[in-house]
Amino acid sequence: ESGTGNYTLTISPQSNEMKIISGSSETGLIKITGCSRVVINGQFSNNEYNLTFRNSNSNAPVFYFSEGSQANILHYLIIESASNNIDNAAIKFGLGNNSRNTILNCQIGDIEGSASTPGQGILLSGAGNNEIEIKDNSFRNFGTAAIVLSGGCSNTLIEGNEIYMNKPSTIAGVYGIHLRNSKLTKVFRNNIHDLDGSYSVHGIYYEGSSGVISEIRA
Repeated sequence: ESGTGNYTLTISPQSNEMKIISGSSETGLIKITGCSRVVINGQFSNNEYNLTFRNSNSNAPVFYFSEGSQANILHYLIIESASNNIDNAAIKFGLGNNSRNTILNCQIGDIEGSASTPGQGILLSGAGNNEIEIKDNSFRNFGTAAIVLSGGCSNTLIEGNEIYMNKPSTIAGVYGIHLRNSKLTKVFRNNIHDLDGSYSVHGIYYEGSSGVISEIRA
């Protein structure tokens, strides 16, 4: 950066007509790689959803954060995914120190009218994914879980989300929120209902590490 620095890039619609950005990308429809302070806001006016991102590829996310992406915000977006690969999700945080990113007031789920569902809504995979906030979103229809934290990620806040299904998953185990070896996680006030799996169903499932404190409450 030149000048004073710490600039913010904001992407938003310029009218109240729905804009749809779609494709079938094998590596992720929108890749945020080593970027900081990118804000994608789907509102033209207050509390409206005017921007949809849709990836119909079954093996790749819609949004992929990697390689030190920090302080980015996804806000008031409709995010539709067909990524039924269990190593991916509609939104994936992957390699690198991806910290202080926020997913806020988004609608995350399957492609309307499609038989495919994303394997997961949001996946945090790896110890470098820290201080992520997932707040006030809705998650509709997924294969295994709406939110998965794994690989030692820490200091995640999961608050005020609605998680539900209106068509059944064919996967044996279904989770609303699945915490796998995550540290210092806070899970507050999430509304999880109508989950439907072929074998076992869990609202919140915690697999912690010895001596690591997380906080879960209604």
